[in-house]
Amino acid sequence: MSAWYDLFVTPVRKAESGLAPKLHARVVKGKTVSTSTLVDQIADASTFNRGELAGMLSAVSEAMARQLAEGNCVELEGIGFFSPSVKCQESKEETVIHAASVRFGTVRFRASTWLKEKMAGMRLLRKRKSAAIPERTAEEKRAMALLFLKTHSSMTRTEYERLTGCAKTRAIRDLNSWIENGLIRRFGKGTKVVYLAP
Repeated sequence: MSAWYDLFVTPVRKAESGLAPKLHARVVKGKTVSTSTLVDQIADASTFNRGELAGMLSAVSEAMARQLAEGNCVELEGIGFFSPSVKCQESKEETVIHAASVRFGTVRFRASTWLKEKMAGMRLLRKRKSAAIPERTAEEKRAMALLFLKTHSSMTRTEYERLTGCAKTRAIRDLNSWIENGLIRRFGKGTKVVYLAP
C-alpha cells in the first residue's frame, strides 16, 4: 500500500514576493478510517471479539477525557502524547485575564518515537496531475517570467517551472517559443543554460 503526495506552492512573505515561488510536498489526504473499521481489522487479526474491542476503546477515550480535564498529559504507548490547551483574550493587563475568561482550547497530539519510526518506511507516490498548482495562460506565464527577469539577472528552466507551476516539457516549449519571438535570450550550454532579458 502507498500514500499519495502532491506539490503545493509555499506561501511567501511580502518582502519575498519577487522571488520564484518554492514548492513543498504534502500528503494527499485519503479517506477517514472509522473506529468500527479499526475494530474490524483488529478483531480479524486477534482473539478479541468486536464487542470487547469497541468497549475497550470507549473506556480508553472516557479515561483520557477525565485525565485531560484535570490538566494531565496522557501517553498511549506506541501512539503518542495528548495534552490539553487553553485560550483567552490577549491583554497587557493581568487583571483582565481571570478564570471566567480562560476556557478550553484544544487537545494537542505528539506522535511517539515508535510511531514515527514505523511511519518512516511509508511508500509515497506522486499524484499524476497537481491540483494545487493552477494552470496559467501563456500570457500570465510570460508576464511572470519577464517580471522575474526585471529583478534577477537570469532565470534557469527550473526557476521558471517553480514560478509558473508547469512541467519540464511545457517549460522548454514556452522558453524556446519566447526565444524565437525575441522576448528572452538563451545563454550557456547543456546544464548551464540560463535565460536573460532581451
